[in-house]
Amino acid sequence: VTLKAYSDELRKRGHFGLKSEQRTREWQRVMAKVHLRHQRWQEALGLLEPYLAWSETFRDSLSLEERLPYFRGTSQGAYQDAILAHAALYNQTPSERAFDTALVALGKLKARHLKDALEASGKTGGLSAASAADKVNALVRRGSTYFSVADAGDTLITYLADANGKTIRLARKSAGFDSNVLALRNSLAERRLFDTRTARNISALVLGNLEPRVFGQRPLVAEIDGPLSFLPVELWLDEKMTPLGAQSAVSYLPTLAMAD
Repeated sequence: VTLKAYSDELRKRGHFGLKSEQRTREWQRVMAKVHLRHQRWQEALGLLEPYLAWSETFRDSLSLEERLPYFRGTSQGAYQDAILAHAALYNQTPSERAFDTALVALGKLKARHLKDALEASGKTGGLSAASAADKVNALVRRGSTYFSVADAGDTLITYLADANGKTIRLARKSAGFDSNVLALRNSLAERRLFDTRTARNISALVLGNLEPRVFGQRPLVAEIDGPLSFLPVELWLDEKMTPLGAQSAVSYLPTLAMAD
């Protein structure tokens, strides 16, 4: 079954013509997906991490014009798979160390996007070398609540750090979640209508039992990915239908690499 899944994936992507090392690396990526489907998180990471290390080296050998489309293909999907695996491992055995490790995985994907953007604009460097954990700890020491939502395809991963500790929550997207988010945004932008039920459903799905630790916090530092990034979190509603923006002072980070 495993070999068939690998062969089918290679055939679908037209990878039978790849060089030997590339086929080996693609095998790692595809087999990692098999492990993910069976929730074998550690086994998946054992394949994803060497694949990602190789993909970065391979990517550096390409021209700038070739790098951007290369990363936005299967390589980006592998980063997202690693993010999901680390978050799932945290849920199995929660600890501050597991939270920080999961945060690093998220930061690697964000840093890759940022590096590409800087290179495309002819800029390099200028980013702090402090770790993701150090940056989050600094925000919390200053009295802020750090709140991040990563989009891993059919799963939303919420990271939260405040004076009460650090935690990660995974939520399976409901049917039509992405389209509902965009429909809510477009309704506001084009017709100036606000669908309170959809806004409430978004908050409840993403936050769940973390809601009391997000609503009413001042200040709140948000880092949001995917379709949710097109909708201000100030418009999310709590169970009393009060918007987040009426309770909290919100600032946004595109990535922790820019937290300074």
